[in-house]
Amino acid sequence: MAAALAAVLLASFAQMTMQPATAPLVLELGLEPWHVGVAVAASAAMMLVAVPTWMRVVHRHGARGPIVSAMLLATVAMTIVAVLVMLAPRVGIPTWVVVVALVVLRGFALGACIAAIVPAARLVIDATQDDAWRMRGLAGIASVQGISIVVGVGLGGGLSSFGALVPIAASPLLLGIGALAVALGVPRGIRADPAGEPPTKSPRALVDARTWPFALAALALLASVACVQIVLGFVLHDRFDLDAPMTGFATGWVLLAGGLAAVVAQTRIARAARRGAVLARVGIAFAALGVGGLAIADGLLLVLAAIVLAGTGVGLALPGIARAAGAVTRDRTTTQLLMGTTTVLGVVVGPPIGTLLLGIGTTAPLVAFGAVLVGAFVLVLVHPAFRAAPTPTPVAGAAAI
Repeated sequence: MAAALAAVLLASFAQMTMQPATAPLVLELGLEPWHVGVAVAASAAMMLVAVPTWMRVVHRHGARGPIVSAMLLATVAMTIVAVLVMLAPRVGIPTWVVVVALVVLRGFALGACIAAIVPAARLVIDATQDDAWRMRGLAGIASVQGISIVVGVGLGGGLSSFGALVPIAASPLLLGIGALAVALGVPRGIRADPAGEPPTKSPRALVDARTWPFALAALALLASVACVQIVLGFVLHDRFDLDAPMTGFATGWVLLAGGLAAVVAQTRIARAARRGAVLARVGIAFAALGVGGLAIADGLLLVLAAIVLAGTGVGLALPGIARAAGAVTRDRTTTQLLMGTTTVLGVVVGPPIGTLLLGIGTTAPLVAFGAVLVGAFVLVLVHPAFRAAPTPTPVAGAAAI
């Protein structure tokens, strides 16, 4: 179980350490911001599309083989990307080659491979005989993903101090260590119950007349988060005239501050609140104010204050939306799938739109997604679905921060 959780953690690290490197990558290689935005969106889309296929593969062939194979393929793909981006400024590799590699390897290949890891990890944990340990393991998957989002960007920012592109070189190393951990720690023969294949639900099946307000609010929030994570480096570079390594370093640590605020809000404040709708309204209001503050902040302390406010809002709003949705559906599995799906869709939508809006100006994506969050706040304020249940229901919190 520890090896399976380590694979989830390291795979998430491999993705998140690259977030602070987005702006330095563009600055060092002469790319357009939307090139990276499309690569990130392609990765998220493939994670969404490939999960049902991997679930069937894991169900038929067990956990160990698929997860090791997926992580090794991801290691190879990211090694090629790292070599290309390191060599490009020195040997004159054409820009289009780097862009194709980013979209095909960092985007489609990495996303398709990482989609295998969580289903396989779940199967390993389900094989645990002790019920208490099984529940701890399943909760641990969400926990290590949350930890990676907070710590991974900080790690990426720290690595950027040694060079703007160093976090990209760290990604295949992390994936390779994860593959080794599974190969050594997960025994052969862990298989699913042969009685039937695991049920899957398409995103369309999850959204109906009851759940669309929650899906829309969560999508607006998560797309805004994904946009800020990608465009923040460009904002800091433009506003404070930073060089490429310092841009990555500052981006990583500012995002770390926002992530820590989100974790504290979700684990300390949100658990004490009783009404999911109230959490959703307060959280989205804070997030809107924070993103709007990022658009006008003219000093680093103001940027930090804005990102902490936005992170606090995300940490309150996501469990609030999940709790309100659970009060309506009365189905834990459907609510978790809905939140997980909107998390991935947010990454599909936010980065490409945000990086395209950078062509207008560095504040344009922040203003646009601040307006989206204002619209989401109006939705959770007035829609009757958010007033459906006067008492809370025990539904799991948000899938990601």
